[in-house]
Formats: sequence, structure tokens, C-alpha cells
Amino acid sequence: MLRKEFKWHIRKKNQLNIESKIKIVRFLGEMVKFGLCKKFDALSCLKMLLRDFQHHQIEMACAFIEVAGIYLYNCRDSRLLTNVFLDQMMRLKTATALDSRHAAQVESVYYLVKPPDTVKQDAVVRPVIHEYIRHLIFKELCKQNVDRCIKMMRRINWDDPEVSNYAIKCMSKAYLLRFPHIRCLADLVSGLSSYQERAVTMVIDNVFEDIRAGLEIHSPKLAQRRIAMAKYLGELYNYKLVESTNILNTLYSIISLGVSTEEGVYSELDPPDSLFRLKLACMLLDTCGQYFTSSMSRKKLDYFLVFFQHYYWYKKSHPVFSRVENTADLFPILVDHMYRDCVANVRPKLKLYKNLDQAKEAIEKLKEELYPQLKAGMQAPAETDTNLEPIREDSEFDDALSDDSSSERESRTRNHDAGGDDDPNTEDANNANELANTTDWTENEYMLEDCEPLVAERSKEDLEFEQMFEKMAADSYQERIKETVKPNTKDIPVPMMARTSKKSYEQITTASGNQSGGEKEAAKNNASNAAGNTAGSGGGVVPFVLMVRSGKGGKQQFKQFVAPSDSQLAINLKLQEEKTREEKERVKRLTLNITERIEEEDYQESLMQSQRSMSQNHYQRPSKPKFRHQKGAPDADLIFN
Repeated sequence: MLRKEFKWHIRKKNQLNIESKIKIVRFLGEMVKFGLCKKFDALSCLKMLLRDFQHHQIEMACAFIEVAGIYLYNCRDSRLLTNVFLDQMMRLKTATALDSRHAAQVESVYYLVKPPDTVKQDAVVRPVIHEYIRHLIFKELCKQNVDRCIKMMRRINWDDPEVSNYAIKCMSKAYLLRFPHIRCLADLVSGLSSYQERAVTMVIDNVFEDIRAGLEIHSPKLAQRRIAMAKYLGELYNYKLVESTNILNTLYSIISLGVSTEEGVYSELDPPDSLFRLKLACMLLDTCGQYFTSSMSRKKLDYFLVFFQHYYWYKKSHPVFSRVENTADLFPILVDHMYRDCVANVRPKLKLYKNLDQAKEAIEKLKEELYPQLKAGMQAPAETDTNLEPIREDSEFDDALSDDSSSERESRTRNHDAGGDDDPNTEDANNANELANTTDWTENEYMLEDCEPLVAERSKEDLEFEQMFEKMAADSYQERIKETVKPNTKDIPVPMMARTSKKSYEQITTASGNQSGGEKEAAKNNASNAAGNTAGSGGGVVPFVLMVRSGKGGKQQFKQFVAPSDSQLAINLKLQEEKTREEKERVKRLTLNITERIEEEDYQESLMQSQRSMSQNHYQRPSKPKFRHQKGAPDADLIFN
């Protein structure tokens, strides 16, 4: 019956009911595999389809081979005939002009049954410890077992160079993980930073190197890898393994390395129609931009956003994405939304520029604000004489040594001029200054060393060290500014060793008034004389203890001295004690008032509750007592008697 229906569809040759035709063919193929239909009967149906190989017959033949083709090809009795029909189907596909969809179906089922001969690649045999490391990082690592993976990674032999280098290599390849697990890998590296600082440093270096290499090689094949590494770098910053300066340097490299904003200049590293660097910068900003919380880092990020908007408008206003009638109507809308969402997440209140001209004006204002000496340097050559010497080509060392070498030459010429015309070194210094503009810096160094061998030229390494030291000092200064300074205590109590008993201000003044100037020690004659004079005139004295530290060991020493009661020091001490006493009395009164007010409020609240309960009980119906079930088995005698 199934074969009759199949033949009826073949004879009718209509292009309707394709679903029912495919169902019949698939059902026929399944029956062949279960032995309910003969193999040669099924192959005869395939032969009928190949006679008129067009339209629905193509899809029916492909569906039949997809279901039962592998089974018929692997059976001994039907293998030869099945191979003949497959080759005939491929010849018909080549001879006739089939639709691309039908041609793809024919090739798919043909290579499904007869896969092409390929050279088998030998599996890479790795050591067991390498396979274990790959298993931990690329398979087991997830959000739930990061701590366990950290413990397992700590247990490997980090002293073995081969094992440690392979672990570093695996932790540097974030693009081999699933995208949501990149944060887990950064967490793993952060957990190992307290135990394996060298390995973590090498991982971070590999990440920076991979991002830099991706910027220098424009290849669409590396797009997914570059996105993953940018995400990984942002997560490393979130776990405090990378400084904000390194993130900003990477962001500036993304929008500037190999980028040419001049008209008519084509860049192979960043073609005009390539918007991948915009996606890369947006990915890095979305990952870690919101964590730039310090004032210095936020300000630097604001500066970058100005240049980032300029790069965006440079891409959007390029002729590749614009037309004469309507500007920027060919720019991808997904990239535009990505850019706006990224800036909104980092700076929600930032006002975006509307065109390229506004972005250029903002950059010019920023340059005038940050580098005012550039404008002065550009205007200075216009004010000089027109008869200028040709500009010589200097080596790369001249850029770093120009300022220092010129200052040293000026100081040397001033020293020689001050010495008079009779100085025999004057002519040599003048000759050195004349040759400074025409010879190389090494020759100048040689001639100046002949004049004054005691003064040595600073090398490039020294200058780089000074620049890095100044940068480190500036960063340290900025960090110290943000720290909270604890105020010093005003009142320092007198140590127990320096005082015999605790006395009040009145006791001190009365006791010191009874003493005379002649009862003091001989070592304190000046203090005792001053105290005696003040006592004789009718006023009292106040003793003080001065705490000093010795110069050698820093040991504390206490020295006593007296001050007149009418002196500024004693008056200030008395005023301070009075203010302290008044402040304590004021706080005491406030505390008592608050306590009394709280008690009054509690009393009023209790009265209100009592009145409210009485009013409720007046209108409520009396509640019946709740029935309580008897515990245990019921007493039958009590129930029936």
C-alpha cells in the first residue's frame, strides 16, 4: 500500500503536498532499516526518482538517502547498487542546472554516505600534568568552583619550568574559554597572585602582547580572539591586577596605532570600512570603565572619551559610510547603538558631539589646556628671522638629550665668558658651540669632554630613569592627597613618671603661690628668679612640664618650668578648662532632657494604648473560649454512661 501511494505521487507529477511525499519516503526508509521492506524494493523506488530528477523528486531522493543511504551502502548485498545510484545522482547534478538549494542538498547527502578521504591527523600526546592543567582551566573552571581550581593550581609543581610555563600559557589563552567564563579565569589568576607573583606577571605581559599583536595584524580571523582578550584585560583590571594607566594606554593604542585621519591616506591596519576597533574599545570600556572611581583616573578617562568620540565621528563621516544626499545613512546601526550605550554606561551625563567639527574643536581646546607650550612653540619660529639654517636630521637620541645638552652648553659658555678673554679655554668652548648645530651629538660630547672632563653627559638610560622617577613621585603624591590625615591631639597628658599626684588648676595656683623663689634648685635659677619676682609682686605661678626628645636615641625627657598666672599660656589653659567644663554641663543637660522627653512619650503611648483597648473591648462581642481536644484515647465509660 505504501509503494502504491509512492507510485501514485510519481505518476501524478504535481508540485503540491511536498510534506506528504517526504513523509512517505522517510517512512519507507525507516521500514528498510527495520527489515519490514526489502532492500531492492526501496532501491527500485530510488531508481524511479532518478529517472525524472527535478523539483520534488530531488527532495524526495535526498530525504530517502539521508534516512536509509548509510544502511544500504554498508550492507554487502546492496552496496554496489547504492554506489551506482549515488554516482548517477552526482552526474545528474553536474549535468543539469539545479537550484543552489537543491545542489547543496545533493552534495550533503552524497558526502554523508560517502565521506571524502582525508588525511587523519595524529592526536597530540601531552604529558599527564599538562592534560590535568588543561582540564582544570578549559573544562572544570566555572563560577561555582573557582576556589577549588585555585587550590588545585596551587598544588602543581611551580618550581618545574616546563610545568609552570605551560600553566602560564594556558592562563594566557582566554579566547579558548567560553565568553562568560573569562571572568572566572581572571578570578583564578587573582587568587594565584598572592602565591605566584612571577607567573601572574608573565600572564599579564602575554595579554598585553597578544592585544598589541592583534592591532598590528588586521585579520578578520582574529576578531573573536581579540574581543576575548580585551574582555580578559578588563576583568584583570577589575580584580586589581592591572593599573588604570595600562588600560588607558591600551585604549589609546586601539584608536591611534596605525590609524591615519588624513584625507587620501589609506591605512592597512585600520581600513576605512573596518569598524572593529570601535567594537574593541567599547568592549574594554564596558568591562572596566565604570570602575575608574578615583578622581585622577576619572579625569584621564574623560580626556580619552574626547579622542574616542573624534575617532567615532571620523569613521562615521568617511565617504565609505556617507552619501551626497544623506550623510551617514550607510553606517551600521548596531555599531552606533553599541557606541552610545558604551558612553552612556561610563558617563551617563556626558553630552555627545554631533559631528566631526565639534570633536576637532574639543581636541584643540584640550590641547591648549594641557599643552600650552605647544602653541607657544609653534608661534616662536614665525617671529624669528627669515634667514634660518637648514634643519639637520638628528638621531633618536637627540630628542631625549636636546634640552639637557643645550642647558649644559649655555652654562659652560657663561663660565668661560666670566673668566675673561685671557682664558685659554674660551676659544675651545666657542668652537664647540659653533659645531653644535652641524655635527652629531657624539662629536659634541667628545669636544666638550676635552674642554671640561669633569662634567659627564647624561645617557638615555639616565633620562628615562629620571622621567620614570618623576612619574612615580607624581603618582605617589596624588595617592597621598586622597588619604585622610588624622588630626593631632591637642591635649597630651603628662606621663605618670613625670607627675606625682593629679591636681586641679586651683590647687596648682595656690601651691605655687606659697613657694618662694629661693626654694628652687640651682639648675633652674632663671625660672626661679622669674617666679620669685612674680610672687613678690603679688601674682602666682603655674608649673608646666615640657617633653623633649634627645637627638641620638630619641628618648623622651621631661623638663619642668613655671609660668606666671597672668601670662598668655596660663590664661589659655584656664579658658580651655572652663570651655570643657561648660561643654560637659551642656551635654549633661541635653542628655537629661532627652531622657525626660523619652519617658514622657512612653507614658503618653501607654495611656493611648490603654484607652484604645478599652474602646475596642466596649464594642467587641465577648469571645467564646476555644475548644481544647482531649489528649489520648477517649473514655468510653464517660461517653456512654
